[in-house]
Amino acid sequence: MLLTLATIEQDCIPMPQLVLPPRDILGVEAGDRYDPAVFFSLRKYRFGTGGLTQSLRGDFPNDFFGTQADRLDLILKIRLFRWLHTVQCNYPLVIPKPAKGDAPPFKIVRADRMLTVVLRGRPDRPHLHAVFLDDNRFKAAAEFLAQKGVSCERAHPEGFSKLELSNAAQCYQWLQRWGDIRTLCGGAQALGQCLVQYAHDARGGCKDAEAMLQHPVSTLMPQIANILRIDEDTAYVHLAAAIIFRFVTLDAKKPCAVTAPLALMEEQNHVH
Repeated sequence: MLLTLATIEQDCIPMPQLVLPPRDILGVEAGDRYDPAVFFSLRKYRFGTGGLTQSLRGDFPNDFFGTQADRLDLILKIRLFRWLHTVQCNYPLVIPKPAKGDAPPFKIVRADRMLTVVLRGRPDRPHLHAVFLDDNRFKAAAEFLAQKGVSCERAHPEGFSKLELSNAAQCYQWLQRWGDIRTLCGGAQALGQCLVQYAHDARGGCKDAEAMLQHPVSTLMPQIANILRIDEDTAYVHLAAAIIFRFVTLDAKKPCAVTAPLALMEEQNHVH
C-alpha cells in the first residue's frame, strides 16, 4: 500500500482506539511517552525558523524547524486529526550501516513526523507512517523503513493551498488554549447538530434560518451560544472541534473567518 497524506482519509480508520506498547516496532518510545526534545532539542537550534505549537491531544508540544514543518502541522492538526492516533515530532531512525574504523555501525536519520494510524485492512494493529521534508533524509531512510513495514513519503507543504492553511490556522487559533480536544467531542457534536439543523431548515425554505446562516461568524456564534446556553468563547472552541471531528463540514473553497458566513456543506458530508 502506498500511504500518503492525501490517502490517509480513505485508507485509515477514523478516531482509532489503540493501546500502544511501551515501544514501537522501531524501538522508539510509543505514543505520548515519546519526548521529541530528547533527540532533537529546539534549544540547540540556532538558525532559521523554529518554535513550538500546541498539540491538540494534550501531550508534548509540536516542535517545528522551518516554515514547512509549521504548515504540515496545521494540516495534521485540523484536516487529518480524526485519522491520527499520535504524531511524533523529529523522530529518530537508527539505521544500521557497515562499520568503518572507529565510526559507529549505524547512522541516525530524522523523520520530521512519525504518524501512528490504523489501516482499514489491518484494524487490530498500529501502523507507522514517516513524513520527511527533506529529499536527502527521505532517500537515506526509505529502504530501511520499507524493510520494517513502515510507510513513508516526502511531503511538500509548499503545495498546500493558502486558503486551506488560513482556514486551518483559524481553527487552531480558536483551540490553542485548550488541551486534549477529544474531551470536547460531546459539546462539539451538540453545536454541530444545531448548525446542521439550521442549514436543513434554511434549505427547506425557513427564512429565519437562512438569514441566521448568512450572518458572519462573529454574529452567528453569540446566537448559537445563547441557544446552547454556553458562553461565546466556548462556542468558538466547540465550533473548531466540530469542524475537526467532521460534525460539520465547510466548503473548502471558502474562507473560515469571523468576518465571513459559515460555508456549511450538505448534511451527507457530516459525521452523525
